[in-house]
Amino acid sequence: MKLIPDDELERLAGEHAPNSHQAVMLADLRGRRANDEQVHCFQLGEFLVVCPMPTAQQEVQLKRVYEASKQLQSSKPTNIADIIAALGEAEQTQSIGWICARCAEVIVSDEPVTAPPTCMFCGSKLFAKV
Repeated sequence: MKLIPDDELERLAGEHAPNSHQAVMLADLRGRRANDEQVHCFQLGEFLVVCPMPTAQQEVQLKRVYEASKQLQSSKPTNIADIIAALGEAEQTQSIGWICARCAEVIVSDEPVTAPPTCMFCGSKLFAKV
């Protein structure tokens, strides 16, 4: 996971269309910072993510979800079970998946009983177990 400096994100957004992923991430970064959120932009493979500075555990979770998304690109998943299945059979038995009610991001947690305190992507506190 690579931290993307603000000026680099601005450059990337300027090189693409106003509704591009880069421009959307720049707008999200600016909007969340306007609300006094301590967020940064990170590059994970080909994706950009705006979130608070992740802990080591959250970074591992992001990488696992990214790897699962690469596996699912060709199969076009139709439900959350497909996404969780892509995380691997061994990981399913040790971890639990949560889906954010606000942004629909899947978060994998090693805590089997309690939901994550906040979504690392949007800050929401509402989750559904998957």
